[in-house]
Amino acid sequence: MKVVPTDAAAARAEFHLLREKHELTPAASARLAEGAVRACLAGTAELDEAVRLLGELATLQDPELARPGVEGIFRHAVESMADAFEPRFCDLYIEFFARVLEYCRALPSAAWLDRRLCHFGLLTGQDLIRRALLLRRPKAMRARGAVKKILVLSRVTLGADVAITSVVLQKMMRTFPEARLVLLASEKTGRLFAGEGRVMTCPAGYPRGGGLLERLGAWPEVVDRVHEELQGLQPGDYLIVDPDSRLTQLGMLPVVADESAYHFFESRSFSRPGIESLTELTAAWLDDVFGPDAKPLGPWVSLPEEATEFARAVRALQPEARWAGMNLGVGENPAKRIPDPFEQNLLGEMLRAGWLIFLDKGEGEEELARTQRLLAGLHEAGWPVAEIEEGGVLPEPGARVVAWRGSLTGFGALIGESDLYIGYDSACQHIAAALGVKTVDIFAGFRWPRMAQRWRPSGPAEVRVILADPLHPPNPEKILRAVLEAVR
Repeated sequence: MKVVPTDAAAARAEFHLLREKHELTPAASARLAEGAVRACLAGTAELDEAVRLLGELATLQDPELARPGVEGIFRHAVESMADAFEPRFCDLYIEFFARVLEYCRALPSAAWLDRRLCHFGLLTGQDLIRRALLLRRPKAMRARGAVKKILVLSRVTLGADVAITSVVLQKMMRTFPEARLVLLASEKTGRLFAGEGRVMTCPAGYPRGGGLLERLGAWPEVVDRVHEELQGLQPGDYLIVDPDSRLTQLGMLPVVADESAYHFFESRSFSRPGIESLTELTAAWLDDVFGPDAKPLGPWVSLPEEATEFARAVRALQPEARWAGMNLGVGENPAKRIPDPFEQNLLGEMLRAGWLIFLDKGEGEEELARTQRLLAGLHEAGWPVAEIEEGGVLPEPGARVVAWRGSLTGFGALIGESDLYIGYDSACQHIAAALGVKTVDIFAGFRWPRMAQRWRPSGPAEVRVILADPLHPPNPEKILRAVLEAVR
């Protein structure tokens, strides 16, 4: 019987032909990756071939040719499955990423991955799938008194660490007041909680812009860090809480052999009637596992004292003015932006309404260039502009716009001294809400309706979310009117 090749198999054959003839281009790589992602998200019988094609693209030696494969796996496949917040996509993710790991562990350059997986008894893709399915069942914690140390894994993205990880940390501090609390996270994440003496940060990086094997390569370092932290302790002496961390590829990779003290929060499928935000869902899961809390759990940050002192000094130069913190960065996702001239008009309207503005200049060349154009436009319009940076001097009094260039914690402190925060969906909106600053969140570019509900900022102050219809191009004038009405 003749075997008819599937679309994914035909695409792989085309890829091999183009590679052998040295005719593979970034455009062709992107086209092939896009088709493979579609096949993966459809969850069809083509999944095996589609994953192999993405793996082959993602591990090419040429970074430009490999990029579509890497982005296909993480940005387009994994993030699409995660952002839907539906159990069926969580099941599909387990099937998908188990195949990604199986492809990678067979590569000569990733023999370390196979050794590590075998060390944990994960010899096959089915072993990976079976473990992941078992993990999603919450296990209630009963005995509390003996816990000496608690390890909490970072979510990696800063906004998620405020919205979710900070709630986990708060619960652990309340429930286990005598335990030593260790956050496995980047230095940048650790500084969000630097003012809280009970939270110690253990360095654990994740190369979000790295290749496929580079990203997987963060895992062995996390395993080693965990091993070091647990030296001399028995499972009853410690807890490990994984809030759906990228460090473990959303729970697909283990960090300890005996998982009796390992608690995994599958934030993408967990639900409760009447609860939509991830912050509140995290609190509900924590109550299920560790018992109900006497006081409501919420997001929090504790910024370094030097950052808060500098921010207070800046605010003190014009203490009676109304200050608005603003960040217009989009984290290399242009879909989150509202088209020009929205940002220029928003700044102008806020200034004409009497607001003074702390404006974060952002990160990366594109964001810095865009902010500089905005500042130049304000200067030409006659608005006094001052620029300050980390470790610098205070601005001259009288500036209507103070542009910040420096760390997120430094700008977070300025947000904390503000009367209002406005920005696109980013870490800053969660910091503002956690600090009790009235927040206007401009939410655009989301793929699934539930995504905006889940990532809504939570905190003690008012939060207004301005949604841009994902089915139509954003209307800058309409969004601007909605933001200004929320401000009023």
